[in-house]
Order: sequence, then C-alpha cells, then structure tokens
Amino acid sequence: MSETRALLANHHVAALVVVVPLLTALAVDWIITGVTGERTFITDDALSAPLWVHVLLTGGLCLACAMLIVVLRRERPLFLAVQRFGRTLRVCRTILMAGLVAMIAGNGIIYPLLKVFEIDSGPIYNASGLAAFFGLAATFLPAMVIGLTQVRRNELGVGGRVLALSVLAVLLTVAVFLFADDWASPVLLTMTVLGGISVVGVGARPRS
Repeated sequence: MSETRALLANHHVAALVVVVPLLTALAVDWIITGVTGERTFITDDALSAPLWVHVLLTGGLCLACAMLIVVLRRERPLFLAVQRFGRTLRVCRTILMAGLVAMIAGNGIIYPLLKVFEIDSGPIYNASGLAAFFGLAATFLPAMVIGLTQVRRNELGVGGRVLALSVLAVLLTVAVFLFADDWASPVLLTMTVLGGISVVGVGARPRS
C-alpha cells in the first residue's frame, strides 16, 4: 500500500512564492531577447539599472536557492523511502544541495565582492569562475539524473515528473540553438529544474 501526498506542504508553498516570480522574470527576459535580439538587465548586469534592481534580482536568486535546499532537506524521508534507484537519488540530492549552496555563495558573496573591489582578472577572478561552474553543474546535472530515474516509475510526485522534462528541455534548447539562435537560452532547463525541485514530494506515492 502507498499513501498519496496531494497537498502542498509549507516548504513547497514558501519555495514557490520565491521561485515563480524568478522564473517569470527569466521567461520575460527570454521573450524580449528573442523578439528584439537584445538582452535585458535581468540576465545582463552590464546594462544600466538601479542598484536596488540588481540587489533584488541577486537576492531573489539566493533566496530561491535557499528555499530549494529547505525543500530537499524536508523531503529527506521521501528520498530514503524510494526503492528504485534509491542510492543514486540520495547521492544526487546531496550533490544538488551542495550545488545550490555554491550558487548562493557565488551570487550572494563572491560576485558582489568582485564588483566592490573591481576585480576582473587574476587568480581570484578565475577561481570565482570555477566556483560558478561547479555551482551550475552540481545543480543541473544531478537534477537531470533525478528526472531520468523517475521516467518509468515516479516516486517523487509532481516534482519527479517536472524534473523528468529536463532532458526534453535540453533537446529543445539545442534545437532552438541550431534553427533559431536568437531564441537560444537555458531558460527552459532552468524552469524545469528549479520548478521541479520546488514541488518534489507533492503527490508522491513512495512504494512500500
């Protein structure tokens, strides 16, 4: 027997409150960039915008990553209960949480310090780039692996289904890059990964 969790828990609601506006902003930027061919200040901090706008966007991203960590921590019992690919899922969960921590550190601490001290080259700048790469890789790759494990038998609920779409998002992104590069953007993958993590556990039916 298995019991379906149909309702959003408090940590899901809190995550969605932060993640949905962030993803909406990214989607707006994607559409404007595709139509006009020019990026907006949402994804290009080199463009002029009030300081509070950059602070809001950076703070929103860091807060979103923090709330996703909360979701993953609260859903630890679910990951422990999963039978199929259980060990793989638990390892991916750990790496994913580390990646989100790295993204918070990179965007909320390292990047602002680079701007304040006007560091745009040298070992510190290069190290920050490596940290950013690790954060992105350790966030998106484990999330995609989690999604792949849920394609045939989903035990993570709505979040598992959404994360399973991440592979399709990558294929669509590649196709867009090849045939309509003005619209090429990782926004589809970002939406499936962040959105999927936000609702991991919603409607889950762990096998017993």
